[in-house]
Amino acid sequence: LDGAYVRAVPGHQVRNFEAICGKVEQEGHSSRRFALVRSVAEQPHGLLRAALREQGWRERKPVTAISDGDPALPALVRSATGGPVEHILDWFHLSMRVRHVERALLGLYALEPTHRGPLEHAQGDGERLRHLLWNGYHEEVCEALGRIASGAEDAARLNGAAVEAKAGRLVARCTELRAYIENNDGALIDYGQRYRAGKPISTSRAEGTVNHLVNARMNKRRQMRWSPRGAHRVLQVRAAVLDGRFGQQAIQLAA
Repeated sequence: LDGAYVRAVPGHQVRNFEAICGKVEQEGHSSRRFALVRSVAEQPHGLLRAALREQGWRERKPVTAISDGDPALPALVRSATGGPVEHILDWFHLSMRVRHVERALLGLYALEPTHRGPLEHAQGDGERLRHLLWNGYHEEVCEALGRIASGAEDAARLNGAAVEAKAGRLVARCTELRAYIENNDGALIDYGQRYRAGKPISTSRAEGTVNHLVNARMNKRRQMRWSPRGAHRVLQVRAAVLDGRFGQQAIQLAA
């Protein structure tokens, strides 16, 4: 699952509202897209439940939900299934947050501080972050982030104002990533093991669905603005058209 923001019509209480998009996949079935604007959908969990049922899901059958750190997305799946759901934190979003730490560390190094000892130790930890996350060592990642932040603080203390701003940025990035990991602890897995088993580890499929359903029609290079109810209805049509769930006449009308 993934979310996207749509520009609201003038006079609406907010400038943007969220549309939720996703793709249900089951081995042996063609994928099934779904999309909704939860603020106006009468039964948002019912739309997802219907999509699951069309893919062969039945009561108490296990479901895996892959999304970013927004707790509302797996909560929607739990509401639709009425049972336990395995939530997996999307690897792409996690990796991008690691990238923020890496770039902040590189920026601090680029200043060529006189006292580089603390940064050299921090760099060693920085190079291990992705490996540790990929293989499921999440506690070790938090420990490494603590050491990187301490190294940045030591570098600022030893080198003075010349590196203080960059060091502060690195500390902030480490703090943000550590909080993200701790807040999503239950959704972190051994990504390498799952990837080698041929199972998905990211929301890339859902992001493609967002592009097809939302961005291509409502956002990118378009100046249109939408009411939540109008967007919700259009999303239902577009999802059905892209899945081939409409007859040819309906496809022509919706094109």
